[in-house]
Amino acid sequence: MDSQETLIDFSLLAQQSHTGLTVFEFAVDNMNNTRIFLRGNRYLSYVVESNRDNTETNVYRVDGQAVRTRIALIERGNLLPAKITLADAAPIRLSRWLQTRTLRDFPATMAAGDINYIWKKNMVDQLRMVAEDDPATPVAWFHRSRRETVDDQQVVHPATLVITQDADDSLLFVDVDCMDTQLTLVDFDAPLPERSARTVLSFTRDSLLNSTLRISGTDSTVYVIKTNATSSRTIVSRMIPGSSEGVAEVVKIERNDILPSKITFEGALPMKTSTWLKKQTFSDPARPDDRSVQYVWKPTNGREIALYIADMPFRPIAWFRSSIPLVEPATLSLQPEAEPIQDAVIASLIVVEQKYRVLNKRGALNATRMPILLS
Repeated sequence: MDSQETLIDFSLLAQQSHTGLTVFEFAVDNMNNTRIFLRGNRYLSYVVESNRDNTETNVYRVDGQAVRTRIALIERGNLLPAKITLADAAPIRLSRWLQTRTLRDFPATMAAGDINYIWKKNMVDQLRMVAEDDPATPVAWFHRSRRETVDDQQVVHPATLVITQDADDSLLFVDVDCMDTQLTLVDFDAPLPERSARTVLSFTRDSLLNSTLRISGTDSTVYVIKTNATSSRTIVSRMIPGSSEGVAEVVKIERNDILPSKITFEGALPMKTSTWLKKQTFSDPARPDDRSVQYVWKPTNGREIALYIADMPFRPIAWFRSSIPLVEPATLSLQPEAEPIQDAVIASLIVVEQKYRVLNKRGALNATRMPILLS
């Protein structure tokens, strides 16, 4: 199997003793803003920096500990295609330089001179690059940061890029950054992926402020979302079958113009919404001190945003699809992994999707909506 063939034991590379291999470590596992060091060397080798709204990313090579040389500029637009400028070359479309067959899919192909290189992913989320004409010989590997328990202690291994003598490290750093960027862009015209879910909730209205969520194809109500006239407070109630009360208030979202907005979960104290939900990323509010597992919303299509476990960004555990008027309702699909945090999924969806809609200045969006990537 290809996935078995490409497994790399990174502990074997700790001393960089393997002939022809160079190991780089990333200060943070964030391809928009990070610093990159040669393993065992405290001096910078590369720097990746983005502006606040992530519309521009610069990749620099660092020489002599301080001298920066820009090797790439990545420009992202909501309306115009994203572009990349390599060194002093003319800008080109990012999607032409780094090509994927489908959204968020591998392999991803790039051209360097007369050679096409391909990034492939294996079953443990490692990436390897091979030349198209020599697919059995990797020229580089990339592994995201990961955690493990050693002697009852949590150990964090940084994101790592390993390259061979045949690889252009400058180009690879640009490619790793671009690949992460490319796979988070939205192909508005791409067909919706065919997926199945254990639970599908249908919205009676394509609204994140006022709607009833029912198990698809039935009259069984699961949630009710209500917002006051000024949109300053949203209450999410969950139906409790067999309970004398019949309903429980599980989420309250309070929006303020001056003071920070707050969110309150059932049985918990209010907290700042921005503290719990950062850059579309959140953790289980029932375990506020445990952020080892995080979840992130990402747009995947003009009609869809999907929820991923942050360390497993290739298979969504939930997804929301806006309605097609008179054809199909808005739906939220849940995999088993999302069901234990179902209230948090609903709450985060309300905040994230509503921001998309407000920023897009179009109220309830239809099937051709254009989500805006939030920082």
